[in-house]
Amino acid sequence: MNVARVVLLLLLTACVAAGQISSPAGAAPPPNGQPIDAQLHELLGQLEVTSQNSALQLARLRIDKWKTDGDVKREAQQNSDALQRNLTSAMPQLISAVRNNPNDVAANFKLYRNLNVVYEYFAQLAEGAGAFGKKEDYQPLEKQVGDMEGVRRTLADRLEMMTSQVSSELQRLRQQVRTAQAATPTAAPKRIVVDDNVPAKKPARRKTVPKPPSQ
Repeated sequence: MNVARVVLLLLLTACVAAGQISSPAGAAPPPNGQPIDAQLHELLGQLEVTSQNSALQLARLRIDKWKTDGDVKREAQQNSDALQRNLTSAMPQLISAVRNNPNDVAANFKLYRNLNVVYEYFAQLAEGAGAFGKKEDYQPLEKQVGDMEGVRRTLADRLEMMTSQVSSELQRLRQQVRTAQAATPTAAPKRIVVDDNVPAKKPARRKTVPKPPSQ
């Protein structure tokens, strides 16, 4: 088989393999037909519930009643508004993208990165509620922080497993390419022989045409 065709075949196999992370039998397929494991299905459900509850708790938060200066209140309110928009708009879209393409590493990473940002700002807001707000405001936020942390860790473990499998598959395919290249014989280059002893060809003598006699 031609080396170029071997390389092309292996690259196509790598693209397919990157989207085929093994899943337990019996898992319900998402709309696009790719298998989705039971753990991921449960994880996305937990994240949806956590996002909805967190947005609800933020809407109920009375930052204007905090016992602190106006600058701290304004910054906290801005963070709260940004978190609510993320939890009700961006987060559901990212969750849907992973549910429709559970083996897409990029989709899983985008969800994980967004959850990290949400978690950090939400935890800061919860600390502010504990320091300046009422106890009944802080406790619900503290619970949501714990729920986010659990989902975040599980999603991180899953993403690490996916990237490890893809990396192993790519290394295996690269080795196959190297083996195929080594096994394919290369055509010997054509040799051009120049004989310096061959005498140079003399140029042909130019024939002279006699002039006609004058009248």
